[in-house]
Amino acid sequence: MDIFERAIDSFFGIAFGVATKIVGATFLGAFTVLRKTLSLFQDGKRIRRTARASKNNRGVRVSSSVDKNAICLNDDPKFDDTETVTDKDAEPALDYLKGDSKLPESVVVSGGTEADRCRTLMPFIYRSQTSNMPLVIIHNSDSTLESMIASSCKVHEIISAKGLYCDIFAGLIPDDIVRLISDTIGEDNGTESLLRALVNVVLTKRPDACIEDIASFPLGKLRDGIIRLNASGVLTKKQYSDWLEDYDAGSGARVSLRTFLTNLADDFRHVFGAKRAGRSSIVRTLNHNGAVMIDIGKGTAELAVKLLINYLLLLDKNHCNFNFIIDDFYIAKFPEISDIIRGRTYAISHSDFAASLSLSRSKYTHENNSDELFRDLTHDAGVVCVFCHQSADSCRRWSEYFGTYRKIKTQREHSSSGGWASYNPAESLSEQEHDLPRVRGRSIESLPSGVACVYRKEGIFIGSI
Repeated sequence: MDIFERAIDSFFGIAFGVATKIVGATFLGAFTVLRKTLSLFQDGKRIRRTARASKNNRGVRVSSSVDKNAICLNDDPKFDDTETVTDKDAEPALDYLKGDSKLPESVVVSGGTEADRCRTLMPFIYRSQTSNMPLVIIHNSDSTLESMIASSCKVHEIISAKGLYCDIFAGLIPDDIVRLISDTIGEDNGTESLLRALVNVVLTKRPDACIEDIASFPLGKLRDGIIRLNASGVLTKKQYSDWLEDYDAGSGARVSLRTFLTNLADDFRHVFGAKRAGRSSIVRTLNHNGAVMIDIGKGTAELAVKLLINYLLLLDKNHCNFNFIIDDFYIAKFPEISDIIRGRTYAISHSDFAASLSLSRSKYTHENNSDELFRDLTHDAGVVCVFCHQSADSCRRWSEYFGTYRKIKTQREHSSSGGWASYNPAESLSEQEHDLPRVRGRSIESLPSGVACVYRKEGIFIGSI
């Protein structure tokens, strides 16, 4: 009996021990699984949190129709820190460019085709017109832009060698004309006094005189012309005395003034053709909130372009307000244009804006002149629109302009030893931070036709225009 009881006790003891071990092992296994599941959940939250932080830091949204991999938008496609936006229409980037304001914003457009850049300028032109703000457009034979201005602006003038003749003296008093030409000459050298006498005589004989009329008047007969006008009773005593005094003071500069006026008239004729009946009336068009479009070609006729710029500066001084568009023109050749832009709403459009600044001179004379001019002209732009560029240097400069962001990369590190029971949450994730470009240069170089990178201070959008 004792033996039987001891056997039963031993059996139940062994069974209880085995059961205890089984229950313990099961509980431990369940606890380990639960711990790892919880850790994985926390890891996932951490990864998502750092991913959101990277997206917020980068601030780049991409149209769903754009292939991010094709434009090399991310250094590692597995870690995409851009936001994909579903397209609501065929031109999502154009909607972003327009913004919420009903007034025009200053804009810089670079790269792409002529048609791409024209579409980008449409909101600027439309809002200028709807806000009753006149427009002055300087361009390089852009027929697409000409057609758009003609169709969208009820009051407009197309000034070119084939269109209206550029009569910038129309409506100006003699003193203003003298100031325009003197500023274009630059150094006085005694020419201003002689020029004043010449302009007064020519405009007295012909009030609608243009630059060719002034340039063609024989300076050798100027004194006799003043005397004849006085003899005919046209002049007052003061006018007669002042005009003779101006002539005598500047008579020694006749050769230099004649040379300059001849060159100026030749340049003007090269850009705008010979004088003709169809003349512009810039001030009148601007007073009617219209658009004045001036084709100055490639800007090789520097004297004519400089005279035109001085004319626009004169309008500015006379409080003639207008919005300003510069299309496919080498601004750096004429840094005075920055004086027109300053304090004004403007649009600058060029096939390669950054490269167009490499010819800078005058006040931009130090080593980093083009960089300084780049900063000056983009500083006040509310929006910048960049299409595909072929120049690696231009892509680099735009990438630098878009800035950098702090990328936070969090990923799991898997261990081959230890199994479930030795799982250590502290060693399951690695986190790295780097400062990277918001948009890489090679991404700009890889943009498809019609796709632009639109920059605002609040973010960047990449999509179709």
